[in-house]
Amino acid sequence: MKPKVRIPLVLTEGFRFFFLFSSLFAFLSIGAWLLVLYAEDGFLSFLMPRLAMDATLWHGHEMVFGYATGVVAGFFLTAVPNWTKTEPARAAYICTVGGLWAIGRIALWYSADLPAWLVAVCDLIFLPPLLLRLMYSLRNNPQPHNIIFTSLLAVLVATNLMCHLEWLGVTEDTAGLGIRTGLFVIGMMIFVLGGRVAPAFTRNALRRKGVDEAYMPYTNPMANKLALISTALFTLSIVFQPPAWIIGVLALVAAGANIWRVSGWQTKRTLHDPILWNMHLGYVMLILGLATYGISMLMEWPSEISALHVMGIGAIGGMTLAVMARATLGHTGRPLKLNKALVVTYIVICLAAFVRGFLPDVMVESYDVWILTSGALWMSGFAIFLVVYLPIFLQPRVK
Repeated sequence: MKPKVRIPLVLTEGFRFFFLFSSLFAFLSIGAWLLVLYAEDGFLSFLMPRLAMDATLWHGHEMVFGYATGVVAGFFLTAVPNWTKTEPARAAYICTVGGLWAIGRIALWYSADLPAWLVAVCDLIFLPPLLLRLMYSLRNNPQPHNIIFTSLLAVLVATNLMCHLEWLGVTEDTAGLGIRTGLFVIGMMIFVLGGRVAPAFTRNALRRKGVDEAYMPYTNPMANKLALISTALFTLSIVFQPPAWIIGVLALVAAGANIWRVSGWQTKRTLHDPILWNMHLGYVMLILGLATYGISMLMEWPSEISALHVMGIGAIGGMTLAVMARATLGHTGRPLKLNKALVVTYIVICLAAFVRGFLPDVMVESYDVWILTSGALWMSGFAIFLVVYLPIFLQPRVK
């Protein structure tokens, strides 16, 4: 009788693998990006990625299709079985899709040494199996608020393809559009998920404290509809690229509608509990990202690239860290109480968004200082997260 193969715990659940390695990649890739910018001839240059594409495009692509989609995969593989009352993914599946995700990151990192078609295949094969599993799991419970995630994931597949078509020489100037669209599609996911979990988790916490029903989170139905329509239209405008002023107006309308939406969520009553206010903060950064991008389309300041970083660092970075922190505690049977060090994580990620999003356009002469500072803040935030959560990812459920 063959001895039973013991599978490492980190490979047995989607959140363990993807939250751990996506966070590690977020730390390492920004470190590599700073080396690309400032250590071309330095003693650390051997650590830099060998890129066939423009380094800026690699950086943007890997933040969206490397880090963010990795977290999305971990979340879906963990949450969807709960939503649909279906069996969670087995270790073999997690090993497979996790391996595909990792192969994509390695292929992009060494793209200068590989054929462009092989780099494309290695990167593009990750998301389709995840999309198919999500569609299969939702087949018996096709709720509209869940089905929207399959549509958004399908758009991510298409936008990633846009990047590789340019790098293959098939199209021109589609990689930048693909990255921007992918960024705001992730933002749309935050809109859907954040609008569901932030008020719901706040309501549950306030009920446990005996707070009167009159002070519970509430979303105005009209605000909800307006926010959904305006945010979706803005995201579509990124795809179809109408005149800049139209994109700007749609972004500002979406920001205003989302302010109305979040105004009834009782955010001030969450300030005592970081595991609640971190999601509210992530959603507020989504609103700020929309507003900043809208202004960048209508005025000369801030620049579009700065506005994209407000969305990418503040909204996506902040909300993914919030979701990973809570989901990991909940699915390992631990109390829903954040380690105090995580408070520092959310603060420094928020600071990183402000430093990168606004200061380079204000104090141009110190541009390099602000880029390095923002990168250091990002890396510090993820380093803290990894130090706190690595033991949790590697240890069994407590109860």
